[in-house]
Amino acid sequence: MKKILVLSAVVMSLFSGCKNNGLVVTPSVIKLGNVAENDSVHFSFSIRNSSHQTQSLNIMPECECTVVSTEHVLLQPEIKTRISGSVFIDVTDDFNKYIYIDAADGSFFYTVQLTGRSCKK
Repeated sequence: MKKILVLSAVVMSLFSGCKNNGLVVTPSVIKLGNVAENDSVHFSFSIRNSSHQTQSLNIMPECECTVVSTEHVLLQPEIKTRISGSVFIDVTDDFNKYIYIDAADGSFFYTVQLTGRSCKK
């Protein structure tokens, strides 16, 4: 039992370290709903820097079918920015696309998920 508690504390401290870096990404899952195959859909999400340090961020779509408004952000303390973009849906059925956000210094990593269902036109 003691080993489980220690392991739980270690896991919680690892995850809380990711949350305590001062960034808040909303929403982390973007539900795009039903999308016609071979159409593009627009999306946006916000990133807020609630820390007291400037954060240098890289915004990286997982594939070429997703485009974002900027790939690098220098986010001042207590400031919020909006990232917009579009995704081209080239599959039929349920889909998941991802946008990765990481610190330029490699100290943390976030994922924004784009999810939906595509169908024939």
